Amino acid sequence: MIPYFILIALPLLLRMVSKKYRFTRGAQILCETETASMDVFMLMFFLLLACRGIKIGNDTIQYRRLFNEYRTQNIIQLLSSYEHEFGYKLLNRMAGLVTDNYQVLLVITSAICVIPLWYFYRKESENQILTIALFLTVAPYVMYFSGIRQAMAMSLGIPAWYAAKNKRLWWFIALVILAMQFHTSAFMLFALYPLYHVRITKRWLWVVVPCMMAVFIFRNTVFNFLFSLLWQEYHKTEATGATNVLILLVLFSVYCYIIPDEDSVDSDTAAMRNILLLSSVLQIFAMLHPIAMRMNYYFLIFIPILIPKIIKRSKEGLIEITRVSVVVLTVYFYYYFIKTVITDDDPLNIFPYVSFLQNL
Repeated sequence: MIPYFILIALPLLLRMVSKKYRFTRGAQILCETETASMDVFMLMFFLLLACRGIKIGNDTIQYRRLFNEYRTQNIIQLLSSYEHEFGYKLLNRMAGLVTDNYQVLLVITSAICVIPLWYFYRKESENQILTIALFLTVAPYVMYFSGIRQAMAMSLGIPAWYAAKNKRLWWFIALVILAMQFHTSAFMLFALYPLYHVRITKRWLWVVVPCMMAVFIFRNTVFNFLFSLLWQEYHKTEATGATNVLILLVLFSVYCYIIPDEDSVDSDTAAMRNILLLSSVLQIFAMLHPIAMRMNYYFLIFIPILIPKIIKRSKEGLIEITRVSVVVLTVYFYYYFIKTVITDDDPLNIFPYVSFLQNL
């Protein structure tokens, strides 16, 4: 458990000691930044992923079997098999050209997962500590330790976000197709483009809220229809107990429309608020089947950036409330993460941490 406690303790310590650090050459300041907490957190997150043993994550040992299978195959063999996405098989083959060590592949996949996320959170976060707390609990943090293919696809959603933001449509399409080469469910990322460029203001809520309520009431009918079209290869299961997450997302949605001064809501914040609304709708279906939760992973990674942005743009009369909410949210979500680690409440088997050195 100690590595996970260090993961949250060091960023907190840095935040308390200093807000910024600088690189100098003599008396000359080369670089000055206020992202120390996020940098340390992401570096440690990468090391935990890269150095994990095969006992961490339900699927990690299965990916070792795939590596041993795909690293020796030629392109024709990779193309002739439809069991997994071509991009992931090709990555295994390219790694297999230089090594037969599965741990090297874990280092490569960990870098693909973390670097885009690191850049995004470092650049966009307006409250590093709260962003970290939300990432550890609301975003699919544990998924990075187990679902390697989807975790890489999720992180490729970050450059797709920037392509959508800058209206680079063809780059956006190419990036989503690339993400789909690691996990087919990444087709959900196509929603980012319209979500970025449609501004759902409070006046829209008279239409949006009734539509969301209708989806909730008729969720079984709607899901059965979509399920028959898209997910025939999956067996329908019972409710996954995702009600608590749905309640949380709905509360966040209400918070994101009540708290901010609309005149100060920039395009990035508005787009992420749109994403939160879609995420809430997807979570309704997650109550019926875990496949819907997988679809939602692509959008949950934006919430740790959205909530601090909303807080920074609060109405003047709500500034004191938002200051209290920062403390409450940060303390609660850190407490929730610590409680999860201590009680080993984890369906993906990432607690306690086991490094590859312990497998030797």
